[in-house]
Amino acid sequence: MPLYHPQYEFPELYLYENETTLKGLHGQRYLTDSITKKSIDVIKRNKNHPFFLYISHPQPYVLLYTHLDFIGSQSRGMYGDVIHEIDDSFSRFLKTLQEKTIIIFMSDNGPWLSYGTHSGSLGIYSEGKGIVWEGDVRVPSIVWYQTKSQQINKLNPL
Repeated sequence: MPLYHPQYEFPELYLYENETTLKGLHGQRYLTDSITKKSIDVIKRNKNHPFFLYISHPQPYVLLYTHLDFIGSQSRGMYGDVIHEIDDSFSRFLKTLQEKTIIIFMSDNGPWLSYGTHSGSLGIYSEGKGIVWEGDVRVPSIVWYQTKSQQINKLNPL
């Protein structure tokens, strides 16, 4: 198995909604899919009134896990496979959303440099997670709002 792939499984991981245990997951391999399914359920149950849904996928952090369907699906190794699964997750719940929905998609920090190819890319920036250089604090963000209007407003980067 390539370096940084999980060599063992952790004990059962539990998903909660407020204080209620939803289910146990055997290993973290199915965590992204479980979060996605629950998010889609929340969207469907609340489609007739305003709601706020915050989704924070834990899988781009080490140890890296991805669903078996995504292993080897990208050329960037396990990290690429994880990001591919998160991208698939996002497209699944995006299809469920209605018009008049604001989506804010963002990253929290730059990559963990000590994990090599299992952490993302800095591009042209210096340093990474945990350092206050551009490689840590300069992260992508997208704000999207779907309407029937043909008008498109573009904001230039700060």
